[in-house]
Amino acid sequence: MLWPVSMPYAGPSPYPSAPPVPVQKGPRGWWFVLGVILVIASIAVFAVSIAGFLRTFAHTDAQFPDDGRHQVVVPAHVERGLYVLADVSHPSCSARDGTGARIRFHRPGSDFTYNSSIAVATFDTGDGRLTFSCRSPDVIDAVRIAAVPNRHDEARLALIGIGLPLLIGGAGVLVLVVATILWFTRRRMPATP
Repeated sequence: MLWPVSMPYAGPSPYPSAPPVPVQKGPRGWWFVLGVILVIASIAVFAVSIAGFLRTFAHTDAQFPDDGRHQVVVPAHVERGLYVLADVSHPSCSARDGTGARIRFHRPGSDFTYNSSIAVATFDTGDGRLTFSCRSPDVIDAVRIAAVPNRHDEARLALIGIGLPLLIGGAGVLVLVVATILWFTRRRMPATP
């Protein structure tokens, strides 16, 4: 009868073993979430900026016929525009504030049209209690007082309303593209037995 004989431990193999293959992980899911959040944030910043810009200039402080004498109350010591209908003859208007000081009209720095009205003059509202005297051959509810965009408003819209969303949205798209490429090109970790 033969008894099994155990061999003593031979030690490490004299042959070099292959180095372990590095396993590259794909990007974590939060990279995709970050990209989507940046894109959504850029759309929100753009929408809020445009809506704020339009709301400011769509708001009418006062409106009255373009002939006769009219008293209006508007915000004090701000720049406002005098709008008239673009398709009718422009009225001739003068104005004084509540203290009797004459309101000085200036030509707008650029053409600004809202709906069918065009800004024909800008002015400082003084104390805000204004009396307008206008003459026109056509009596129409055509004189409107509202804000007029200036270079600062346009620059702010370009920077915050367009530039910032492009920067944020571009970063979000870049994150999504890189994360997607890495997701498909890197090997996933093998499942452990």
